[in-house]
Amino acid sequence: MFLHKVFHKYFKVSNIISKDLNIISICITSSEKYGKFKPKLKFNDSICIFPSSLDKLATSFKVETSKEHFPYSFVNESKINYIGCVPDINLFNNNNKKS
Repeated sequence: MFLHKVFHKYFKVSNIISKDLNIISICITSSEKYGKFKPKLKFNDSICIFPSSLDKLATSFKVETSKEHFPYSFVNESKINYIGCVPDINLFNNNNKKS
């Protein structure tokens, strides 16, 4: 929703699908041509379509490759461009998991 004003300021906005003031889908088109084309993007908010975590959805739909885990306890501002070995397993804390 916070991008909505920016989209209207810099792009042509079309095909907005919303429910209860939540945008489910929105298309934006560039105001400038690049060669013969005007780039167009469509954003879909998956949480509005499937109100569940990606991990739970993968289980529900019996997807073989599910969402990867993320080391939330490892990440901070000083490690934003970290290059190195995979962090210790203890830093992949499910209590801090944001799904």
